[in-house]
Amino acid sequence: MKERFCNHILKDPYLNSLAYRLAGEDKEDLKQELALIVCDKTEQELEKMEGYFNFWCVRVMINITGSCGNFTKLFRQPKLNAEDAIFDQQLEYDHYTDEILNDVDNALQNFHWYKRELFKLYIECGSFRKVEAAVGINHSSVFQTVTEVKKTIKERI
Repeated sequence: MKERFCNHILKDPYLNSLAYRLAGEDKEDLKQELALIVCDKTEQELEKMEGYFNFWCVRVMINITGSCGNFTKLFRQPKLNAEDAIFDQQLEYDHYTDEILNDVDNALQNFHWYKRELFKLYIECGSFRKVEAAVGINHSSVFQTVTEVKKTIKERI
């Protein structure tokens, strides 16, 4: 019975059409994944679903190609982030930005390690709340320290 169902999956034009709509060029992989699922079933389970096998196949194919499905996780390539592509096209070496970064780095060397590291963490995290969550220092202390470092850097540059 397993062999008959697997052959049906591989040869049925309706399932082939659905596989193409769901997986595009990976339609053969999708049908093979479905056949593997059929092979994992017991003979009793297959006998029960004999009357509605096509419907069962359609439901399983839709489920495994959904955003949380196994097929999607295994075979789909991650989508290209348009912002990354634009950034790569616009990426040019800027001497001015490099000089500013060197000046900021030099200014940070004059600070106590605590203030320097907290400021770097703020730059990485992007917000006072995220820094608070990352290191456990309360929000107002992070705010005061980072604000002081920013003010001093602006004065020196």
